Amino acid sequence: MESKKILQKIIDYKYLLEILSYLKEYISLLEDKKRKSKFNISEGNISINPLLDNFLESVDLKLDDISSAQKLKDILEDIKKNAKVFTVILSDSPNDDLRRKVAKFFFDSISQYRLMKFNVSPDIGGGIVLKTPTRYFDFSYYKMLENSEDNVASLIKQYEI
Repeated sequence: MESKKILQKIIDYKYLLEILSYLKEYISLLEDKKRKSKFNISEGNISINPLLDNFLESVDLKLDDISSAQKLKDILEDIKKNAKVFTVILSDSPNDDLRRKVAKFFFDSISQYRLMKFNVSPDIGGGIVLKTPTRYFDFSYYKMLENSEDNVASLIKQYEI
């Protein structure tokens, strides 16, 4: 299992936490012999959640046994611990396609260990605001209008609008 390949498929920080949660549930179920026998479950033939199933399919992994599940959990925990987390602020909730595109852009452009946290703030009016642990980049419409306030006033005076 290659962590870079796995990281490329993680959409954002929330998605990582959800995958980890379902993976831990899977491991716990396999370790619990009583529940395992009660539900007639064997390693490799269980589906905990469609989200985890889709993730495993996207990275071309199968959890054939508890050791492969534990190894994946360790990789995801390492990503969670070491990843740089950026906060992306948008004016409206992004759909999955936009989340994937933004995550891919930052993965390809910036850093191997990066994760996005998506927040919504209608106050920005559109555009994007990016917060890193040490920097703040504001590409919002609000900021653009704020910066062009003097230009708009001078245009109105110049053309007597």
